[in-house]
Amino acid sequence: MNTGITSARYAKALLRFATENGEEQRVYAEMGQLLQSFVAEPRLTAMLQNPALPAKQLSDLLVAAATTPQEVTKTTKRFMPLLVANKRADLAQYVAASFQAQYREAKGLIEARLTTAVPATEAITERMRKLVEQRTGRKVSFETREDAEIGAGFVLEYDTYRMDASLRRQFADLKRSLAG
Repeated sequence: MNTGITSARYAKALLRFATENGEEQRVYAEMGQLLQSFVAEPRLTAMLQNPALPAKQLSDLLVAAATTPQEVTKTTKRFMPLLVANKRADLAQYVAASFQAQYREAKGLIEARLTTAVPATEAITERMRKLVEQRTGRKVSFETREDAEIGAGFVLEYDTYRMDASLRRQFADLKRSLAG
């Protein structure tokens, strides 16, 4: 079985179903939450592979892991039992990631992340968003993070591009040049 192809097919079907129900944006958020649940709870993968768990319990587990602050969508409620019934619950993480990628492609979105040592102001965030939009010609789904370990400056990431203007990187560069 090819995990990537199978996951992509399920994700494509989920995107089509979510679009038909007018819930694609909320399902996108739910799939993001599901991915976060896999990161936050590493035992989730093992639970999904446990043959002793009944299908209903597996389905409920996946729905709970995808739940956002809003009520779960009809699309997700109906999709998770299908995934379990077809013995593909162990692919849920891959399906969620593939769904998000296909959604962004369909909507012409690009994900970008700005990491700063201190909270970024709204003006700086908007300026960076516009910079990425100008360079890519696409809408930007923008996320900001704080990481005091970078010292100062920022790290901007999108697609395969990474601009590291952090103090941590500058110190690392200086250390390398002095050592060599």
